[in-house]
Amino acid sequence: MIASEAELDVDLRTILCEAYFGDATPSLLARIKLYAMLSNVGWSLYCAIQAVVLSDESYWDEATGFWKAVVEALDSDEMPSMLRAVTGG
Repeated sequence: MIASEAELDVDLRTILCEAYFGDATPSLLARIKLYAMLSNVGWSLYCAIQAVVLSDESYWDEATGFWKAVVEALDSDEMPSMLRAVTGG
């Protein structure tokens, strides 16, 4: 997910959304944020597995960092409005 990996700010995510989808609706912008969160879940799991498999503690630090970003996103004041934007509710 380029928006997450490139750490794009709101303005650049909007430009990316418009270039890719032809529009930057609240629903599409919310999806970008939610997919970025899911990307962090995946990276957190990958790093945790690598920490165990490779016995490399540095991966735990990365896993923790990614997971912290997930928890912050879930706890954010934006989460309810993002979920409403993508579900239409």
